[in-house]
Amino acid sequence: MDLATEYRGYTIRFGENDEKWWCSDIEFSHENLSKVRERIDRLHLQLRKASSVDCLVMEGSHSDAGTAFHEGKIVDYIGAVRSQRHGTFEREYTGPVVDHKVAVVSAKRGDKAIRRTQNLSDAYAPESADMMPAILEQEGIMRRARDEIKRIKDAMPRVQFDQIGDLVKASEHVFTEGGQN
Repeated sequence: MDLATEYRGYTIRFGENDEKWWCSDIEFSHENLSKVRERIDRLHLQLRKASSVDCLVMEGSHSDAGTAFHEGKIVDYIGAVRSQRHGTFEREYTGPVVDHKVAVVSAKRGDKAIRRTQNLSDAYAPESADMMPAILEQEGIMRRARDEIKRIKDAMPRVQFDQIGDLVKASEHVFTEGGQN
């Protein structure tokens, strides 16, 4: 009898003669299946670390605090993001690929590294840090424009309650069937 299982794309077989689980792809065996799976997980983690990509993660876009970039690493590919097909109410979108989900590790709160899922389109190349002063300058212009718009709106005259007195009376008027009161 051939006892075998699949884990992360690796086939693990049980050898009845030596009573061990054996994965020929990584040339590792152990009495416990969980130990073979742990070894595969460690190899997978090492592969992900070796394949990670440096990036900048943008935080706080369009806020009064301003945009901040944090150094990060893309450590895992999660999958494609698809759009919803027109005219459907599907729960899982099956339209064309519009982005990709990735896992990013960055130190955005002090020195503590945080792993989060985000769109690949929100991960910036490290050399884009040179553009940060231009972003901050434009955010300052937008903040000053919002403040000026608020100041102008605050100075604009408003319609007063006493100007709608006739509308208030009309709303309180009760009509009876067959005539007016």
